[in-house]
Amino acid sequence: TENKKKEAEKLGADEYWLTSDAEALKKKSKSLDFILATTSGNADWDSIIRLLKIDATICLVGLPEEDLKIPAFALCAGRRSFASSAVGGPGEIQEMLEFAAKHSPKIEAWVKVFPIDQVNAAVQELVEGKPRFRNVLKI
Repeated sequence: TENKKKEAEKLGADEYWLTSDAEALKKKSKSLDFILATTSGNADWDSIIRLLKIDATICLVGLPEEDLKIPAFALCAGRRSFASSAVGGPGEIQEMLEFAAKHSPKIEAWVKVFPIDQVNAAVQELVEGKPRFRNVLKI
């Protein structure tokens, strides 16, 4: 959504376009080497996959509630790959933490901290799907 634009720019994005903007997606067709799909909702996978160059990859790390409808033609015609990952193993987590520490303060977790006495407010935000990144309880 448009409200994510500032966050994307803060993370170093050079460009930003909405996946709901069919015209923008058409203009960007076959322009990306890799897509890290973090969505947990339904998406127009055909339009998104067509953003990939030939031999490029999309990796899904979100966990949608419904099964995905992946357009086989869009994948096969461009020799594109679809990968996924729910979590990393202990070795990958260690490697990620070391990488983050090495590049600190440039890499840091984005969290919203709640005092323990506001646990109900933190849970309510989760129920309403409001957290942008992670809610953390401070004990």
